Amino acid sequence: MVFPGTLRTFLRRRASRGPARVRRGDGELGNYYHNSYGAGKREVLSALRAEEANLLQARRLALENGWWRGVISAMQGLDELYDHTGRRAEWKRLVEEVVPAFVEPKTEAPLPGLEEEWSLVIQYRVGLAREERNLPRRNAFRTAGRLGSAAGGTAPYPTSRGPRLRAEEPGSDLCSGRARYR
Repeated sequence: MVFPGTLRTFLRRRASRGPARVRRGDGELGNYYHNSYGAGKREVLSALRAEEANLLQARRLALENGWWRGVISAMQGLDELYDHTGRRAEWKRLVEEVVPAFVEPKTEAPLPGLEEEWSLVIQYRVGLAREERNLPRRNAFRTAGRLGSAAGGTAPYPTSRGPRLRAEEPGSDLCSGRARYR
């Protein structure tokens, strides 16, 4: 069971061990919430609601300090919360704020060294475009995702919301659910 204040305590403990620990630890709890929710553990939603401000703060600090894994890790938890609560406009704003940190503006390619994080940002953008029924934009992001994965990104078909298909099912390359992030 996760209790309110867990992320705050977690980050304090990390900070007391030095800046390198904070960089690795920022938002790790966001990954836990994301992966737990994805595994069907809906009880994490109450903890996510309680930790929302902490995840937003961890995301902000990570973004300001260039702790890119921390940004994405916090976003993973917020993605689940905002999707479940129907707060897609807020989610879209958060995604748009981080795009410049991971995406080369002219080519939509990943910035050097950020291929894994970039693949998740593209995945978020594909999902938002799908929800807006903006197929040309969704397809452009998907194409960028395929090209980026060929250049070292990790998700060959970055996707987000939609039918949950298993990898072995036909059509799973089109809507394979969301990726887990370490």
